[in-house]
Amino acid sequence: MTHTIAIDIDGVVFNAQQEHLDSANKLYDTNYTLEDVTRFDYSNFPKRIKQHFLQCWDRLDYNTLAPVEGFYEAMIELQQLGRVIAVSSPMSGSLHITSKWDKVGKLFGKKNVILTQSKELVDADILVEDAPKFIEPWMATGKPIVIMEQPWNRDYRLSLSAETTQDWASVSSFSDIPKAVESFLIW
Repeated sequence: MTHTIAIDIDGVVFNAQQEHLDSANKLYDTNYTLEDVTRFDYSNFPKRIKQHFLQCWDRLDYNTLAPVEGFYEAMIELQQLGRVIAVSSPMSGSLHITSKWDKVGKLFGKKNVILTQSKELVDADILVEDAPKFIEPWMATGKPIVIMEQPWNRDYRLSLSAETTQDWASVSSFSDIPKAVESFLIW
């Protein structure tokens, strides 16, 4: 049986947050680290820094970013389990795929890139995600989820009974993915 594995983009495949932090640190002579991003909406930052981050999202071009370590290898492993799709909800609010998404289209195949504000409606068997606002709705479907550990979901994920991982090496070796999907489908 072929399964569909949905993978979020920001904070899971690409680390755009780090790029935004580097830009803010240079512009404002600050010293923020990824550990300081404890809220995905940046509400824990001063207004000018938060505004800068949001402007960075508007300008984000995935073609300039390298996927996180281990992603390519994990993608090969996951493709053995089934169809792998990209599911993202851009911070800019735009649900239009532009040339800034070409690299994502090459990684997943253009027909396998979905932009949506409602990931729980995507026809997939399992989701790899990092943003708290998408984790709970997905879990409400009863389908399995793998939470990519990030500072902005630390408190949130500790309250859940979900599979978590720190890196793609762990995800690609999850023999539990097909088992989790199978148990859901049998249930």
